[in-house]
Amino acid sequence: MIKREVFTKLKINVVICTILLGCILAGCKQNTNIKKSQNQEETKADYCRQQDATTGEHKNQKSDTEMAGDMIQENNMNPAGDMKQENYIEPVCMVVENPSFEYYFEGEDLHNEQTIALHELETRKNEIIDTEGWFEKNGLEKPVFPYSDGIYTYRTIGEPYEAMTDYILQIMDDASGRMIAELDFSEYKYGETYIEEDYAFIKQRILFAKIADDVLYVSTGHNTYAESSPQTAYITAISMKDYQVLWKSQPLVCNSYNFEIISGAIVCGYGFTAEDDYLYILDAKTGKIWDTITIPTKADYIMKKDDILYVRTYDKDIKYEIGYLIVCDQTVEKGIMEQLNALLTIKDEPYEAGNAYIDTYLNNCEKEYILSNSKIIYRMAVADAAAGSRVYVLLKSRDNGKNWYMTSAAPFGDDAGGSIEFTFINEALGFATLSHNGGDEAVLYVTKDGGKSYNEVTLKGNPEVTLFDKTYQPYDFPQMPYIEKDTLVLLVGQGADGDYDGGDANKVARFVSSDLGTSFVFDGYQSGKSD
Repeated sequence: MIKREVFTKLKINVVICTILLGCILAGCKQNTNIKKSQNQEETKADYCRQQDATTGEHKNQKSDTEMAGDMIQENNMNPAGDMKQENYIEPVCMVVENPSFEYYFEGEDLHNEQTIALHELETRKNEIIDTEGWFEKNGLEKPVFPYSDGIYTYRTIGEPYEAMTDYILQIMDDASGRMIAELDFSEYKYGETYIEEDYAFIKQRILFAKIADDVLYVSTGHNTYAESSPQTAYITAISMKDYQVLWKSQPLVCNSYNFEIISGAIVCGYGFTAEDDYLYILDAKTGKIWDTITIPTKADYIMKKDDILYVRTYDKDIKYEIGYLIVCDQTVEKGIMEQLNALLTIKDEPYEAGNAYIDTYLNNCEKEYILSNSKIIYRMAVADAAAGSRVYVLLKSRDNGKNWYMTSAAPFGDDAGGSIEFTFINEALGFATLSHNGGDEAVLYVTKDGGKSYNEVTLKGNPEVTLFDKTYQPYDFPQMPYIEKDTLVLLVGQGADGDYDGGDANKVARFVSSDLGTSFVFDGYQSGKSD
């Protein structure tokens, strides 16, 4: 009797093991075929159900955060530890459609103006193997998966036991710790055009990913020559609202290890041994190329810090100053530094030292201004003079005076003055005064395009004084504006003829601006005595 019971239990165990083994084998088979059976019409729900049934290796590579998320779901709780609410959002699981192997844009043809420009500051040879030291020296953090941008954590998963095949992107919300999406880029693995003998080397993977303004940008590419498969090295923009592809760049623009998103532009790099090497500036809204910059060797890392772009190439370290080419929406709510960083700068046209045309003006320089913490020098030179008035040109050097640019041959149009004072707050925003009547009064001008053109500034609420039945404004000689505690301040004195209420030695009128100098509003009086 005891033996029969043992034998019966043994048969049951064998059956159970057989069933389990069959399930495991079925799951493994499903894992090898699942990606092949999916197409562009596959729904998110279908993909999620298939992923749940998959027992492939990549499901065993879960992070601590993911396992915590599984525990939350198994216990019917939301990430806060409460019972799961009806509005709890499950992660999006889907295959990302590959819309084209050429340039693709979902929308009307836009002609957006370029938002930034790069001005090279220096290029130095590196030791090739000192990459970690380069990051440390410049105070930069190496962007390697998995990494966090402070809002999201990005993680990639590839083929089991195969290096550099990551085609699945996981996005985690840092605040809640939950996974937002798992996106499958398997449709991006291979191009349609390739050399048959090189097929083993042309598998493309996710190189970098970053979310900005509700758009996910992902770069994909392979690790061999473009001639092996030229349909590689793309950036794709995906809406975070519905996960549809908004645009896909043309090929061969990004095989750098990362890219930077700066003021509506994407800076990326492409190059390879025996191929040309470039930095590209793309329109973040359309993916079109705005600018192409030749570099000595392939860009590996592209890192922004403040207004400097650090580029690490194979054997060179390059630093660029970032010039902002689009005027911001100037509102009172924006801080002065944010407004300044969004201002327009010009693309300078260089004239080499020794150019007779430039040298003529350099010899007639009346005023010079050196932009702080830079090698930039501005010079106001006299172009013409008659009857005590002068017409000026504006010259500029980026290298401490070795080479010069003609920024503007007529910065004030037809306006002339007896003398000039000028300043620049940054490379884009500057001010100048042209004096009249022997220095009794002056007109203030503002430039927001680096000196290419100046416009007269409006002074609002300028105090009026009535003496001997005559009303006039004694404060008529503006000084140079400056920044004081996040405010653009202008002091206005009385000029050479000023003797009202003790003159400038006693007090001057104070004005402030909320529109970066287009206008200034009276803000009271300030002591005219210098500290």
